[in-house]
Amino acid sequence: MGLQRRCHGNSNSVPPPPEQAVAVGTATLFPPPRNGPSPWEQEEPPSGSGGDGAAPALLVRYEYGLPEQPPDQLKVFLKCLPVLVLIALILESQHGNDFSLRLVVAMGFAAAGDVCQLYKDQHFTHGVISFGIAYCLFAVAFGLKVDHKCLGALICVVATATYYLVTPGVQGVSQPVVLAYTLAVLLMIWRAMAWWRNTHHRSSLCAMYGAIILAISNVILSNHIFQFPVPHSPLLLSSCYYTGQLLIAMSSL
Repeated sequence: MGLQRRCHGNSNSVPPPPEQAVAVGTATLFPPPRNGPSPWEQEEPPSGSGGDGAAPALLVRYEYGLPEQPPDQLKVFLKCLPVLVLIALILESQHGNDFSLRLVVAMGFAAAGDVCQLYKDQHFTHGVISFGIAYCLFAVAFGLKVDHKCLGALICVVATATYYLVTPGVQGVSQPVVLAYTLAVLLMIWRAMAWWRNTHHRSSLCAMYGAIILAISNVILSNHIFQFPVPHSPLLLSSCYYTGQLLIAMSSL
C-alpha cells in the first residue's frame, strides 16, 4: 500500500515544462533577446588564478571591443582605473609629501582628460585643456628652474617643428589651445630631463622616460586624428600613455 501511494503521488506531480523550441524557416532563427544583464555581468570569476585574469580581460574588452558611443559608466571607470590605481599607490607609499601630492593632482587632471576623451564629440577641447594642466603640474613637480637652457632650446625646436606639422590639419579645436598644449608638453619634457641631468637618480630617470613616452603618445594621437590613420592606434596609445604614467608614478615610489 505504501508503495502504491508513493507511485500514485508521483503520477499527480506536475511535469517539468518543455524546453522552448527555436523555429527554423519562416519563423525567427534565434530566440528573442532577453532583457537582462550581459553574460559577463551574470557570472563571477571563480577564486584563484582564473579570477586574476578576468580583470585585465574585462579591461581589454571594454577598451577595444565595445563602441565608444555612448560610453557607459563602467567604461568610464575602467578608462580611469589605471591612473586611479597609480594615485592610490603614490598616496600609500609617500604619505602626502609635496612631490607626491603634485603628482597626484596632475594625474587627477589626466584622469579628467581621459573622461573627456570618451566624450570627445562634446568635450574634446576640455580634454586638451585638462591634459595640458596635468603636464604643467608634472613640470612643477619635477622642479621649475631656469637651467639647462640649451636643452630647453633644443626641445623647443623639436616641439615647434611638430606643431607646424600637425596644425595644418587641426579641426575642432582652436590654434591657441593647440599651441598652449604643445608648450605644456615641451615644459614637462624639459624639466624632467633637467632633473635627471642634475641628479642622475633612478627617480629622475623614471620621470624623464615617462615624460618622453607621454609625448610620444601625444604625437601618435595628433597624427591619428588630424593627419593620417595610425595602424593599431588604440593599442599604441594605451601602451604609451599608461606606461608613461606608470614611469612618472615610479619616480615617487
